[in-house]
Amino acid sequence: MNNPKISVIMPVYNAEKFLREAIDSILNQTFKDFEFLIINDASTDRSNKIILSYIDPRIRFLENDKNLGSAETRNKGLKIAKGNLIALMDADDISMPNRFELQYEKMQKDKKIIVLASIYNVMDEHGKFLYTEKHALSSEEIYYTLQFRNCLGQSTIMFRKEIILKKFKGYDGNHEAEDYNLWLKASSNYKISKINTCLLHLRTSRSSRMGTSNRLDDDAMLLAKRNLEVLTGTKIKLNTLQILRRNFTAFRSSSSIKFSKEEIREAIMFLNKVNNKILTHHSTFLNSFILRKITTKKLNLLKFDLFLAELFDIKFGFMLKFLFKIYFTFERMFIRKFTLSRF
Repeated sequence: MNNPKISVIMPVYNAEKFLREAIDSILNQTFKDFEFLIINDASTDRSNKIILSYIDPRIRFLENDKNLGSAETRNKGLKIAKGNLIALMDADDISMPNRFELQYEKMQKDKKIIVLASIYNVMDEHGKFLYTEKHALSSEEIYYTLQFRNCLGQSTIMFRKEIILKKFKGYDGNHEAEDYNLWLKASSNYKISKINTCLLHLRTSRSSRMGTSNRLDDDAMLLAKRNLEVLTGTKIKLNTLQILRRNFTAFRSSSSIKFSKEEIREAIMFLNKVNNKILTHHSTFLNSFILRKITTKKLNLLKFDLFLAELFDIKFGFMLKFLFKIYFTFERMFIRKFTLSRF
């Protein structure tokens, strides 16, 4: 294809178990004008044979001589991609048939959007639904959340090649959490948006990066730590960072159960610094009113945690803390069951 509207980049490394489902989900898109760059990253299983079994003019198959890792492999695809829009895909996920159609339409309507994601379902290695990840829907909430942790599903992403390649030189292979590093940098000056429709089934398994890599979590923590320290000009303690990050998880449990009232007070003080910096120094395309509502909500959640931690500290407070542990356990179970019933 000479000038496809979209280039799909999918690194493959020992993905034979789920690879066919991933490839089929791309080839069966309702939007047809794309090229599909499948890059075998020196797999040692049957991935190569599975890819070669497909005969489709949209597929461009490349092989790495040695294992480069996901960041460098994506960069390789990014440099040779013919499309102006880049769609990302992992070899164990499943894209919904209308993913490209909806994303292309959104990117055409709003030229200010540089990175576009969507909400997604998380499933286990057997394809069983676990939960829907739909946190941070507005550009303001995405920007705010990224200061602390990643909130974008890698395989839901579509971005403008010119900006990501020329301004940021693609992915930084020195980071295990290379996607979070890139979105965090991009969010400072460019609009990131999200479609409030599930466009992907993201798989977590024992063999996936999401399911196995402690280094991924550690690197994401370091990136968030560095970002917040630069933003505020203040060093941040590990416990403070953990408290600030945990409030963004899909199934939130109170920080008051794990951390002391003194630790939560420190987190509140640090969050006030973060919020003040964000409210006074943010891109003009972000709505100040919405940002203020988001920062206030985050702060109020921590204040409620402090209230509980102080309550747990009184006489017989340990009994109340035990009851709250049971409450949060059942709350997470109920949310998961309720979400599953709607799937």
